[in-house]
Amino acid sequence: MIFLNHYLQRLESIRVQFEFARKAIRGFIEHTEPETVMPSAPPAITLASLFGGTSVEEMLTATMEFAKGGFPDKHKKLENRLAQNEVVLIVAVFEDQMKAIHREVLRQNPSLLNPDREIKLGKLIALREQKVIQDEIEFAVQVLDRKSVEDRAKGFAKLGLPWGTRIEPARYMTNLRNRILHEDIDVEVSGLDLSMAMITAVILPLDLYFRAEQLYPSGFDSGISQDEQEQTKAVVQKAMKKREPQQSKLDKGEQ
Repeated sequence: MIFLNHYLQRLESIRVQFEFARKAIRGFIEHTEPETVMPSAPPAITLASLFGGTSVEEMLTATMEFAKGGFPDKHKKLENRLAQNEVVLIVAVFEDQMKAIHREVLRQNPSLLNPDREIKLGKLIALREQKVIQDEIEFAVQVLDRKSVEDRAKGFAKLGLPWGTRIEPARYMTNLRNRILHEDIDVEVSGLDLSMAMITAVILPLDLYFRAEQLYPSGFDSGISQDEQEQTKAVVQKAMKKREPQQSKLDKGEQ
């Protein structure tokens, strides 16, 4: 069984790591440049914050303001480097979680494996059926992980876990990570880029956990009741609607 809260704790550890870094730099700046006004840190990412007092909009706004725009001009490169590294880690943890979800679905329902895969009799005899199935599950997970975001979304749809409108935000943050690592080490990461990466990394797995928990209750634990799930979905849909115009502007800029 895999737990949603364990994933959120991993994302929260990233947020805290960079919060500490920014606070340390902020403290130095405020000490040497007391006239500089620095923004407050964003709220923690917890199950309670997703359907409790902290709205998704507040989380987005706080993340944007804290990550970008608070450092004086002479420290902008440092500010951007922190944002770049945070995006890279967010996407890495997100992709690892998507593999964990895929892996658990196949464990719960091995019939979803590719029926056309040939398995040599010698391997079956030597490793036994259960070990062969485990190997096939891992093979399927790794193959899908190496594909494009669009193809991964199609793969999850075949598992009964459609991404819906989350495909484009996932593609955007993945492409941004790839640009940082492979194309332009100095690419500018905006506060909007960073906040959208974090919220996409929260929202997509959250939605998949809700769906997977209904299909395979022995394999997934969201830690959220049915009523709270509906409440969370409503909050998320509202936030995503408000975000669509901003996402459209980012996509045009990427092109």
